[in-house]
Amino acid sequence: VEEPPDLELKQAYEEILKVTAQDVFRNGTFQLFESGVWGAVTFMRQNAARTVAYLAQISEAWHKFHSATFDISALAQTINPSDHIEVTNLLTANSIRLQREDGAFKLRPEQIGVGEGTEFCFVEVKLV
Repeated sequence: VEEPPDLELKQAYEEILKVTAQDVFRNGTFQLFESGVWGAVTFMRQNAARTVAYLAQISEAWHKFHSATFDISALAQTINPSDHIEVTNLLTANSIRLQREDGAFKLRPEQIGVGEGTEFCFVEVKLV
């Protein structure tokens, strides 16, 4: 029995492929960083023009990915921020201006449009 194509899933994968085909993902320097979220993996890619990151929940946890608080200070430090940065969700274009609090930049993916049930996101950080 042949199933009908899942057009929503196809569109989601096309968007992921479009984002990750960008030069910074292919040629940028790669670095893992610690986010302080149990069961999550975080890495950044950086070139002369852009700093991007992948945040993902890779194991089951008591928290949900979209509402976990990620410390993205290591990511922010690569762009030499003052007290504010802009973080953009590369899959939805939602963005937020974050302020350094107690010496750290903290992000909950839901702040940039990541919904419940989602397990990863791609972000870009910029100076404000």
